[in-house]
Amino acid sequence: MTKLTRKVPPNEEGLRKTDKWLEGKMAKLNEEQKSSVLMAGNELLENAVKFHMEKKLSANVLLQVNFSETVEIRVTNQFENHEEIAGLLRNIDEINSGGDPRLQYMYRLKDIMEHRVPGESRLGLLRIAGEGNFDIQYEIMGNKLTVRASKYINRKRENTMESLITEEFAVNVKDNDPVIIHWTGRSRDLNPSALLDRYLEELITNLLDKDVVVDFTEMDSLNSSTIPPILSFLTSLEKKRIRTTVRYAGDVYWQKASFKPLSVLTRDFQFVTIQPV
Repeated sequence: MTKLTRKVPPNEEGLRKTDKWLEGKMAKLNEEQKSSVLMAGNELLENAVKFHMEKKLSANVLLQVNFSETVEIRVTNQFENHEEIAGLLRNIDEINSGGDPRLQYMYRLKDIMEHRVPGESRLGLLRIAGEGNFDIQYEIMGNKLTVRASKYINRKRENTMESLITEEFAVNVKDNDPVIIHWTGRSRDLNPSALLDRYLEELITNLLDKDVVVDFTEMDSLNSSTIPPILSFLTSLEKKRIRTTVRYAGDVYWQKASFKPLSVLTRDFQFVTIQPV
């Protein structure tokens, strides 16, 4: 794990120098990852530095960035009373309970376009969650507030998406935009649970930061040992915030019967949807 720490003076010069410093520390990230980390770090720092400047707080703002399988950006600043930070905490809670952050971000942009209030945007946190696909949380210790933005990155993996071919069924993967995961054949006699668990666990590491379509419409049958790995796969996609559409044949009785319960189980998911075609 790589850990970066920097104390940022609460002024414009401190912001500029830190932005340049952070950019120089991300040589191992691709351009898309680098751009999203810089955006999230800048938005969090700008919020904290502006708060210190408005409240005339001289203490530095603390920036921490950790890289492993995830990137985590932590910004810590001081406050004098809880009323000062109540609005910020409420915004974070609303983002986390409001469904797909990308849609929230689009709705906010539309609201600004139609009802703009000069000097007020409330876009920073939504941009981090919606545009950058970061999870946002906060921690309070005494008079210090830490806002944390984190997400999975694919820095340590090869972008290989191998298909799975068995005697009875196949999972064919096409690295398009979105990624297409196309299931064909049947699973009747073969017990594929362990095989599928290993394969899907490896596959999901290559889907981070991508949109995905999982297509079962040409699958002839699924036995009971196939359903648990699929459900675990969908749950992992949701936890890793990978936007996924699962398609099944709504006019085929066995598919409708098999996928209806999965639709119910995943109905509160924000990133994975199951729909008939």
